[in-house]
Amino acid sequence: MEYRKIQVTGDSTYIISLPKTWVKKNKLDKGDVLSVVEKGDEVLLRLKEEKEKEFEVKIKTSDVEFLSRLLITKYIQGYDTVVFSSKAGMLTPKYGRA
Repeated sequence: MEYRKIQVTGDSTYIISLPKTWVKKNKLDKGDVLSVVEKGDEVLLRLKEEKEKEFEVKIKTSDVEFLSRLLITKYIQGYDTVVFSSKAGMLTPKYGRA
């Protein structure tokens, strides 16, 4: 068993570090997502499921600001891939493919 100290970053976030051996054994890297599950007085860390979360958007508007906000929202919600599809001519080539 290893012990870790709780640290504070900012005004409202508490952090602990993960053992390097555990991180390497589970092939994790900076930016990977773990789920935190509270069970009574215990906290469990679970590895992210292997299946990617994908969201498809069938574009019915050319409002780039709206589409940009939608993309950011889906990113914040944890989607790995956001696919935008439209009828021919709905998106100009400038926005067609990133």
